[in-house]
Amino acid sequence: MKTTVSSRVLMNGQKNCAVHIIGILSPGPESGWLTVVEAKKFGASRVKLDHVEWAITSALEVFLAWHVEGALDGGELIIPLAGRGTLNFSDYGGLTNELEGRSGNIELRVQVTQEIPRGQQAFALFLDLIKQE
Repeated sequence: MKTTVSSRVLMNGQKNCAVHIIGILSPGPESGWLTVVEAKKFGASRVKLDHVEWAITSALEVFLAWHVEGALDGGELIIPLAGRGTLNFSDYGGLTNELEGRSGNIELRVQVTQEIPRGQQAFALFLDLIKQE
């Protein structure tokens, strides 16, 4: 299934930023990994993931990964998401990409986990991020 993603910057402060991501699946070839956060657009070399909220229709699972230059199948998996939920990583200092070849970007990939029921399949994510040098 083809994934169409749109993202909107909710906040771009001096140290923090927030992004709202909406995705819709439609018939077509699989989209693969899609960049949904580009750290340079926020004036940072990379970002920490501080907080995530999500709502995903039942037939889907969404994977978030740190982008790694030259990686053919995404980068390092951050977290798989399904259903609805909230995770706060601030008590642990946030999640950081420490890999060599890191670009500071976050990628997303959608996997269909069961037969698609009738109707549209979609997801929404809210990411709170901390800018890093």
